[in-house]
Amino acid sequence: YKEHCAVCHGSDMEGAAQGVPLAGRALLHGDSVDAIARSIAEGFPQGRMPAFAPTLQATQIRAIATFIAEKRANYSY
Repeated sequence: YKEHCAVCHGSDMEGAAQGVPLAGRALLHGDSVDAIARSIAEGFPQGRMPAFAPTLQATQIRAIATFIAEKRANYSY
């Protein structure tokens, strides 16, 4: 997460100028590990989220998605 996501989504998933918060709010495209992994892999060009499938292995994407989901579980909405 720190290497690939924090620059856009904040070091604590609070969001930044380029990316939406990943915690403390509902995710537009789903918040299950599978949905988060799909979002990371496929990206959203219309929303400026790049696809990471060309640069990260599936296991790396799944690990990041799991980390995000676990971190989100510690936040209240």
